[in-house]
Amino acid sequence: MKAVILAGGKGTRLWPLSQQSCPKQFIAFDGEISLFQKTIGRFNKPDAVESISIVTSVDFFALVEQQLRGISTAMPVHTVLEPLARNTAPAIVLAAKFLESQPGASLDEVMLVTPSDHLLTDCPLLWEQFRLAEKLAHEGRIVTFGILPSSPETGYGYIQTQPLQSDHKWHTVEQFVEKPDLQTAVHYLNSGHYFWNSGMFAFTLRTLYQTLIRHAPEIGQLLKLNYSELQKAFADMPSISFDYAVMEGAASETVVIPLSVAWSDVGCWDSIYETMDKNQEHNAISGRVNNLETTNCLIFNQTDAVVATIGLKDIVIINTANGILVAKKGETQKVRELNV
Repeated sequence: MKAVILAGGKGTRLWPLSQQSCPKQFIAFDGEISLFQKTIGRFNKPDAVESISIVTSVDFFALVEQQLRGISTAMPVHTVLEPLARNTAPAIVLAAKFLESQPGASLDEVMLVTPSDHLLTDCPLLWEQFRLAEKLAHEGRIVTFGILPSSPETGYGYIQTQPLQSDHKWHTVEQFVEKPDLQTAVHYLNSGHYFWNSGMFAFTLRTLYQTLIRHAPEIGQLLKLNYSELQKAFADMPSISFDYAVMEGAASETVVIPLSVAWSDVGCWDSIYETMDKNQEHNAISGRVNNLETTNCLIFNQTDAVVATIGLKDIVIINTANGILVAKKGETQKVRELNV
């Protein structure tokens, strides 16, 4: 099994910390190693995968190389460069063509695709589920991974599933659904038949190509090109996510494995708050901060100045050299709507 790590995203919902020059996957929120480096570490272990391929933008090549030097790697790590931004479907196809171009490659080998900017617990059970995905992929299935919802989250896509069969550890997929409003998210949470869409997939190259030809012919018609030719024709690919291009149309051909791990897409500052340690006042604090009668707040200060608060509740304050964000908790998904 080959790991493919998508590292070309721009992380616009984490402004002002995440910038186009350094998006969230390359940021060390815990002050130690970045989300990208954590993702590499997840697969960089004996008997995990045969190789790691990183798909990223030419703009981030130097960042990728710098961060790879900051960790040790025990297996082949390749960098696949997108000539320009074209979303996740073209990125995955380019990675597949790269894997196909390698000596001894087979269309029946499995690629496990994962974002580089998510947090999830690395544990033996996770690898049991990855191995199950590999087995199902070898049977010709498209595999995705679902997270059992713990709250009515409106910032995630969802996967509606059929009831779990007693002798299986996976569900068949009914449909993929977009980010819901709060009332719909509550219904999803209470129904027990919906999972958060983790954005992780597994399939063989053969299954991927056959599915693209059926459901994404604009991309499928380019599969006759080899890796070098596809790089040159990359601008001809539509800018579209893998979910839109493939998964929605191929829902009936897909199975979902529930991941029994803690997971976050770290997609907004509310998500960051949930992942951070809290003090007795339920404040998540980073940097030089002085609080008085302040509760349930996220205060992230990346500057040498002191951020002081009095009498605040349920507020997010992000102070960086690039800008200052002040928002009500629960509203930080709207950061991408700011004209900054």
